Amino acid sequence: MKTTGVPGVYVIINNIDSRVYIGSASNLAMRKGSHYFALRKGRHYNKPLQKFIDGNGMDSIVFAVLERCPVDKLKEREQYYFSVYPDKFNIATRSDSTFGLKHSQESKDKMSKSRLAAKLKGIPKSEETKRRMRKPKAKEHARRIKEAQKAKYKVVYQYDFSLELIAKHESISHAAKETGFGRRDISACCNDNQNTTGGYVFAFWEIDSLISDSYRRKIARTQNYKNRYSRKPILQTY
Repeated sequence: MKTTGVPGVYVIINNIDSRVYIGSASNLAMRKGSHYFALRKGRHYNKPLQKFIDGNGMDSIVFAVLERCPVDKLKEREQYYFSVYPDKFNIATRSDSTFGLKHSQESKDKMSKSRLAAKLKGIPKSEETKRRMRKPKAKEHARRIKEAQKAKYKVVYQYDFSLELIAKHESISHAAKETGFGRRDISACCNDNQNTTGGYVFAFWEIDSLISDSYRRKIARTQNYKNRYSRKPILQTY
């Protein structure tokens, strides 16, 4: 029977005792695969079923389709088979409920913390509390923040192809806004990943006589390519 993409109710039965696992899914084939994968890995959410597999192996169970049905009828039909099979691995007593499900202490602690966090979220905080929350928890963390901020707002120097300083911008964003060139292109020039852009050279430092030769070589390479990076944009007039 083809079960890929087929909704319905299923049962996992075993060849040792009368216990079964009842379930429903909108895709029976996918649900079977997820059950078998988790059981083989030893991390199935149903502890009684996992314990049974740990002791008897995967060959001791069979996945069978009880009924195909529309998705909106799955829980109703699953509940029917809950009453048909009294001896089950299922922990919940109803198909649409987790009543009777016992959570581990770890799960209880996590739920408790989650509820507490939700309550605290709406409580007004004093200025002192806000200040402490904003304060970095370690010197290393503060250093990284400072370095990131510096990188974000590095001064950008703009030169023409004669290496004459045209402008000095307070950041890449400012340079992009003032020139109309893309931030990526300007950043690529500054980080030495691109020779020039739009007929200009951009750098994070002043170009002096010690490094001017390397930039002239970049300009020469750009001019040889004759692409969009080698010439200034054409200004439209209206």
